[in-house]
Amino acid sequence: MKNAPEVAEYYANKARDYIRNGDPNNGYIQLAYAMHFMSDMGCPYHYTYEGLANHPKYEGFVGDNWHTGHYFYRDILDADYYYSISDVSDAANNLANAAHQYQSYFDSQIWHNSDWKIDPKLIEDTRTVLIYTERYDRGLVDYVNR
Repeated sequence: MKNAPEVAEYYANKARDYIRNGDPNNGYIQLAYAMHFMSDMGCPYHYTYEGLANHPKYEGFVGDNWHTGHYFYRDILDADYYYSISDVSDAANNLANAAHQYQSYFDSQIWHNSDWKIDPKLIEDTRTVLIYTERYDRGLVDYVNR
């Protein structure tokens, strides 16, 4: 295991094996680990080392606005479908690539806009990334139960 996508696949396959062998409790524990690593790929700042400078600010912003402010948690509750996964590490890499495309705009706002936390595009893009992540995580649930 070298990177988060590979670790997500490792735990997802362990989860699948446990569930198929009649041990759903351990299966869902392994699924939780897999979902952690998959979810990490949905953060634009988890893709490259260059993102480390603004990583804490951005994740703090999302956390601070989860149940208040922008209420980001509502976005993942409204997702109406999930991405079907056949290869977990490929799916995690796809999520990382989708999320990473937003990093340069986020960085620009964080560095140059003192009001970045209320920037409409940054807020909307954050919602988009969270929805992508939720769809991949739900796809993991489907994957381990097939």
